[in-house]
Amino acid sequence: MKKTLFSFAAIASMLMLGACSSEEPAVETAGAKSTVAVELQLPDGLQSRYGEGTTATDLTYAVYEHGKKEALAVCTGGADATIGKATMSGLKTTITLQLTTGKEYDFVFFAAAPNSIYSFDKADQTVTANYTGLKANEESLDAFFNTTTYKVVGNATISAKLYRPFAQLNILTDDVTASSAAGFAPQDTKVVVKDVANKLNLVTGAVEGEAELTYDYNALAAGKMTIKGKDYDYLAMNYLLVNEKKTVEVGFGVKSTKNEERAIPFNNVPVQRNFRTNIYGSLLTNALNVNVEIIPGFNEPDYEVVGVSDAETLVSELTAGNNVALTADINLDQAVILNLAGKEATIDLNGHNIIGSKKFYDNTVNVWSVLSVRGGKLTINGDGNVFAATGAIAEAPNYIEDFAIDVNNGAQLVINGGNFKGNDTAVYIYSGSVEINGGTFEVYDNGLSYGARYNINAYDSAFTGGTAKITIKGGTFFEFDPTKAPEPGSPSLLPAGYKAVKTSINGKDAWVVSAELFG
Repeated sequence: MKKTLFSFAAIASMLMLGACSSEEPAVETAGAKSTVAVELQLPDGLQSRYGEGTTATDLTYAVYEHGKKEALAVCTGGADATIGKATMSGLKTTITLQLTTGKEYDFVFFAAAPNSIYSFDKADQTVTANYTGLKANEESLDAFFNTTTYKVVGNATISAKLYRPFAQLNILTDDVTASSAAGFAPQDTKVVVKDVANKLNLVTGAVEGEAELTYDYNALAAGKMTIKGKDYDYLAMNYLLVNEKKTVEVGFGVKSTKNEERAIPFNNVPVQRNFRTNIYGSLLTNALNVNVEIIPGFNEPDYEVVGVSDAETLVSELTAGNNVALTADINLDQAVILNLAGKEATIDLNGHNIIGSKKFYDNTVNVWSVLSVRGGKLTINGDGNVFAATGAIAEAPNYIEDFAIDVNNGAQLVINGGNFKGNDTAVYIYSGSVEINGGTFEVYDNGLSYGARYNINAYDSAFTGGTAKITIKGGTFFEFDPTKAPEPGSPSLLPAGYKAVKTSINGKDAWVVSAELFG
């Protein structure tokens, strides 16, 4: 369920405050006055290792008449009397203020590390990040903010939490020991991210700017993270200034103790404010073993994920527009027909499988696949299998020819992970669009004359007419070159800026698609 990520509820203000530091008493003002103690705190439940919030010790604040942008005097000393300062200690601080009774004010807060890259603009009520000379894996880039409005009615003690305006991007691996033994011991890491903002509006929470951000080589992040019961070593940890959920292109560089360098691009990585995005796998020894997940890890979860273990619940939760995670394998005795009717939903395979137990294909009723998306938008994340049944080839109509998944009725399908295997086709688009950002795609070796030619396929006239669209930005395709699609004219299914590299995996030709972030 959607939650509000920011609390723009009320706190406090004044005409004249006492000192710039919260440790000094406020100066009395003329007229009716009230004493208000403002207790500020970073959110509960901050995580260990990275994201503890302990580096954000410098609090900056400003006060305005409600709805205006001219900052009022808030202290009696310092170079600028309209900028208040305090120190966060133990994730908390208290500011004691003398406020004019009956007045209503806007109060903005921003907490960051001392001498941070962030500059506070009291006139625009914004904070701007200076990314010049940025280094990777710096916990000191963490920061918090909030804006509140309060009408003073008398003496009071009030409280508020500050919130993080960032997504946290973590890159982790389970093969440091194996890689080091093979001669590549990681020492420094670098991260390049496209379309990251550099300005935060403290009042609205909106961000501005779409810069290509380079976190240059720095000592790799230390420590471990446990994911699904398994320990992974940090390679990189960085904060990204974003708002609502979006996808970004990530280029990852790692340098060894021998100064050898490797580069790995990650396509369409989901990031969201107050969420962690973890990219993990055996990244140093097997760059194809990559998982991407976005999890609520900081404070305010944006949505709930429903665990499902059977086909009936899977369909009912998805058609309601809910996000689901598999908690068990689902063996189907009939095809899953899914019409989201204008809604959006997500399946996290979560290490589990959706498997067809028998033939479902029946062209007389347009049933072709294990899973058919027929309206709305479905996103598939995580590691797991979506496999059609297969069997020995006999005379029609007895042979099994089911696909793994198809798209119809103008639906949208986004595949970010998982393994998909069908008979002559893994993914088929009759009407709608498919965007593939990750996963593996394969057809069974079952004797069909088509082989893997139609691994990713579309209805010809719909494809040429523009009503069946395929966009591939990532993934591994067995015995299928996505730059030479089987549709009329053999078009490339890759947009500009992406490439498909031919390799061999388990004795089979495969094409691995990635962005060309590193040239």
